[in-house]
Amino acid sequence: MQNIFFLIISLALATSSIAQKQSKKDRREQNRKKIDAMIKQEEEGVIAYKKHIVFGGKLISNGYGAFIEFGRASSVKKGMLFQLEISEYKSPREE
Repeated sequence: MQNIFFLIISLALATSSIAQKQSKKDRREQNRKKIDAMIKQEEEGVIAYKKHIVFGGKLISNGYGAFIEFGRASSVKKGMLFQLEISEYKSPREE
């Protein structure tokens, strides 16, 4: 009885370890297909993101400024964009 139980347990472990190797290959193949599809969509112009935030600053010869941009894509052709830019320029006549 113990030999049969040991045989069943060992077969179960052996088949599960073989199955894990195949699923790892399958997962890699699925990831490759997903990445290839995303690259293809990007080349065709399909937006790969739903929202983005960009911020920064700028220094120029006669002033400085800062900006921030919020964007949200509801579909490929529709989106919403908010921009805020604050800048200060010095006039050469002020001096």
